[in-house]
This record gives sequence, structure tokens and C-alpha cells, in this order.
Amino acid sequence: MDNSAYWKEEFERLADRIGKLKAIVAIARKMLVVVWHVLTKKEADRHAQPEKVASKFLHWAYDLRREGRQGIRAGEFAGCKLKEIRMKETVYSVRRSGRTVRLGPEDE
Repeated sequence: MDNSAYWKEEFERLADRIGKLKAIVAIARKMLVVVWHVLTKKEADRHAQPEKVASKFLHWAYDLRREGRQGIRAGEFAGCKLKEIRMKETVYSVRRSGRTVRLGPEDE
């Protein structure tokens, strides 16, 4: 919840009304429902921040190394994953280690 303003606000709203412990359980349940929808529908959470999602996909791409990405560039891999969750149209590049990484094929 620390990384998401939405979940933090939702938790605080619930905690004021029903108490912290019940709010934790309620938020955990809501997050589980979101994860289920993301995995079954293959689309991003409506409260997701596109730049953060893109950055996480790029980090994953670098962790996999080229062999794990079937030889494609890290930026292209991240772009493909964004496209799979219907988020490609919202972010085109990510800043990483002081440089801009384009998300998608070189010819885009």
C-alpha cells in the first residue's frame, strides 16, 4: 500500500470506519480480487500507474537476460508485455539508470 496512493487512501478510509485490522483484511481481499481480474482478463488494474508498470516490466526483462527473452531487446520485451495488458498506448519509454529506454521494436 505504501507505493499506491489509491490503496493507501482506501485503507485510511476503511480504517477510520471499521478499524485497522478489519481494514487490512478488507484491502487484502480487494487486492486479491484485482489480481484475479488482472490474471484472468490480462488487462491492467484501473488504478495502476503506467510508468511504474512499464518500469517493472523492463526490470523483469533485464533480470531474464537476452536468452530468457528469446533474443529480443529488453525494451521490446517490456513493450510486448504492456501490449498484452492493453497498456502500450499510454507509455512509450522509461528512464532507467540515467538513460531513456524505448518500449517496443526498434522500427517503431
